[in-house]
Amino acid sequence: MEIGAVIFMIVALICYAIIANSRGAGEIKGAASNIDNLLNDAQLAGASLWTITIFRKSGYLHDVREFRGDANAAIAKALTSCRKSGIYNIIITKNEPAILEFYSTNQDGRGKAIGGFRISTGQDVEVPNLNEATQTAVNDLDILLKEARRTLAKSLLDSIKPNMSAKQAEILGALPEDEILKHMVAQMEGVEQLSGKPFHFVIPINYTCKDGVRYDDVPLTIYVGDNVPTDALTNSHLTNQTEQPPSSSVSFEFPEQDAWDESVYELGSRPFRCDVKLGFSYADSNGAITNRQIRTKAFVQWNDDDHLVLGFCKYRKANRSFLTSRMESVTDLDTVKYIYDIDRYLNETYATSDYKKVDEFIDTRMSVVECLLHLVKLDGDITQAQESLIIRYIKETCGVAMVTDLVAKKLIKDFADDLTPQKFRKLINQMRKEQSENIATLLQLGRDVVDLRRGSTAVGQAALASILNEKK
Repeated sequence: MEIGAVIFMIVALICYAIIANSRGAGEIKGAASNIDNLLNDAQLAGASLWTITIFRKSGYLHDVREFRGDANAAIAKALTSCRKSGIYNIIITKNEPAILEFYSTNQDGRGKAIGGFRISTGQDVEVPNLNEATQTAVNDLDILLKEARRTLAKSLLDSIKPNMSAKQAEILGALPEDEILKHMVAQMEGVEQLSGKPFHFVIPINYTCKDGVRYDDVPLTIYVGDNVPTDALTNSHLTNQTEQPPSSSVSFEFPEQDAWDESVYELGSRPFRCDVKLGFSYADSNGAITNRQIRTKAFVQWNDDDHLVLGFCKYRKANRSFLTSRMESVTDLDTVKYIYDIDRYLNETYATSDYKKVDEFIDTRMSVVECLLHLVKLDGDITQAQESLIIRYIKETCGVAMVTDLVAKKLIKDFADDLTPQKFRKLINQMRKEQSENIATLLQLGRDVVDLRRGSTAVGQAALASILNEKK
């Protein structure tokens, strides 16, 4: 079956599912209650690991999650979802110390209104009471949808095989095809791929090639249509599980780190940059523990007492991010000193670094650079001499060796956008009120940078005169 035909089948099945779901769950009998009174009306009690199950109106399990806490907290968790769905009136169908089940009475609710909740200490969850014909239709539809998705997954997988290299075929062949298809089907969420974006599946293949290279969780990217990439296994993580920590920091090799690497913005708009070499054991989200050695690039606050660190990882041979809360036995590889508090260590390292001096320049002096660029562009494109003067100001004011011409240009690119006349006036007013020294610097450098242009400078001179007159 062709891929297009399979996608059409999935669309049709989803349409049938919508029709079936709209029929509702039949008559639900029980004690009526206002949603705000549920805590008082319910008998649910105790402190345990509660299972919260949300049912669609059709009877599908919408969400099942475990919640640690007492009964009142579990009910409150359910009430939050109800209110978000616009549900305020309910019918309680089960009300026991170990289980509470209730449904929305406004079954014609708008949007994604849920059908009901079940909160219990039991792990086995049953589908609520639907009439037999409706339940059979729902089950049959679910089976058809799964079969259609598996057929689509098989077609997608077959479409990339002819373009695989021998190495890629060897890696993909490490996992049985049924297992690959199972992962692909589980990651299909609907018909969103009709928008033209490619399907993206992450197939967790753990495999050691004949040459000793280890592949962990290889991302398999598959495109629908004729434009199938020749590199079907993209962004594969090459690792070596037998890799041992170096005997000393001398043998610890990393590529040279750019003093102003743009990749740090993966963490957020204003990360705290740092450059230290760390060794530690790390537990990932699945509990797997590996020994890591990284050259840090930056870190940001993550929750209240945690940090997210970006660094070049020797284990992965690529940039990776790490939560400090999952780091154990952390060592500074340059000083070979044990770090007892990694969060404090990172903050103290940043506080005494040249990076902080550059950040202070950005916070307090970059407005001067923005205004200088605006002045010179009033009379035309910036000249090489004008750019050199502005770069020299950045380097001298920062006062650190890491700010080279290249770094200064990156700072201009990252933090000195083209100003509109309105924003220019706003910055001038802000300087006048809060940073009088910046106004003085702007007037002095402004004259110099405008005069460096050989042609007409009438507009730039007029802007400087206006600043000077207002200052007086």
